[in-house]
Amino acid sequence: MEMFANACQYIHKNSDKKLTNNVAMQALMYGTVREKLQLSAQTTIHTIRRVCSNRKTSITNHIQKELTFAPTSVDYDSRTFSLDTKKWIVSLKLLSKRTKFELLIGNYQRGILKGSKPTSAVLTKRKDGIYYINIHVNHIVPEPKSTNKIIGIDLGRTDIASTSEGESWSGKNITSKRNHYSQIRAVLQRKASIGTSL
Repeated sequence: MEMFANACQYIHKNSDKKLTNNVAMQALMYGTVREKLQLSAQTTIHTIRRVCSNRKTSITNHIQKELTFAPTSVDYDSRTFSLDTKKWIVSLKLLSKRTKFELLIGNYQRGILKGSKPTSAVLTKRKDGIYYINIHVNHIVPEPKSTNKIIGIDLGRTDIASTSEGESWSGKNITSKRNHYSQIRAVLQRKASIGTSL
């Protein structure tokens, strides 16, 4: 993470601050970064993308503060990251070698990841010093089935609910109750403020 952040900082410092195009930045900085910082090819590409992405965000949001890159996360793709859902292990390319880590996750996460083929992830380090990996999964959303058993409901104040089939339920009683309690609160608050001032 320190090497990744250092590479991002080096790229940002040694290139035109207005340059946000990944291809142009790669042509300019790729060879130098690999030579000076001894990062793998894919990791170098990810540092370039990170700098360009952060610059775009800074320009879009009109952020005047100078960009800095903290050693808190590293981006991975299919060449530097893999997931084994049989053993629940992730394999990550570190500086010198690939290392396997056991995933400590619940059944909900396992259900989402089971059968998926994620191609990217982000390794992060939280303030408490614990490492997390955010695995990106693409799911194809099924086409909605046509049916006549669905109605739309509009929630309002005058009518508490109105359906697309023409039924409605008046909110008059609820509104009356709300107004009643609102008045009581106002009276009690006035009494409390008078008691305090005395």
